[in-house]
Formats: sequence, structure tokens, C-alpha cells
Amino acid sequence: EKSSVLEVAREIVEYYLVRTPGAVIEEKTAGLCLNYGMARSFCVGRLYTLLRRVGGENVQLGKMRVELKASTKDHICETLDPAICVGDDRTDEDMFRVCKGISIKIGEGESHANFCIKDVDGLLDFLSALAE
Repeated sequence: EKSSVLEVAREIVEYYLVRTPGAVIEEKTAGLCLNYGMARSFCVGRLYTLLRRVGGENVQLGKMRVELKASTKDHICETLDPAICVGDDRTDEDMFRVCKGISIKIGEGESHANFCIKDVDGLLDFLSALAE
């Protein structure tokens, strides 16, 4: 028997990884992610369904990725109470909802963030101005 949800999820993700040329596993501090952005084709629905059975609500779809978080960003944000929360993906929306500081979404689209910045260069400009 597997000792953790993360170990079971890793086996599932590795199964898909070897069958999906171009996909890569991204190791996270509190989870893992299969990024399939460079893959020619990928059946995200089946992987998502299997991971949800193992990881429940901690499994999310992002930009060309399926991610399992052992701790969710909103929980971490509530615990640490950072001054600034930045993200570029729908998986960041829960964090934006609970962020008491400045929340910034990078990219277009609706968001719960306080501010939206077009791209990473814009974020770097903002942070540089803030530091001055």
C-alpha cells in the first residue's frame, strides 16, 4: 500500500509521462505537476479524473498542466499572510480570494486579483518601482 497521496499521484503521472512525448513533470515544494504544453497530443480528461480520485480538491487544471498540491495556495496564503501574491493561472484564483495584501494576476482574463499586469516584464517594472 502506498504511504501517501503524493506517491500514488506520482505513479499515475509517470504512467502518462512515458506515454506522452514532450510532457514533463515539474517538482513542486508541496506537490507535483504534469506540464503537457510541448506534447503533440494529450488526454487530459482521463489523467485529471484519476488524480481527482486520489487527491480530491487539491488537483487542478492550469495552463497546459494538471497539478496536485499537497497544500493549496490559499491555505499557504492564509498561514503566511504575504504582502504580495502573484500568479498567472486559474490555479492561483483561490490564493487571490484570500490574499489580504496586494494580489496581481499576470496576463489577461477575469480574476479575483486586485490588479492585472500584462506580462512578467510589467511585473518586474512594478516591483522595481515599488522598491524605489
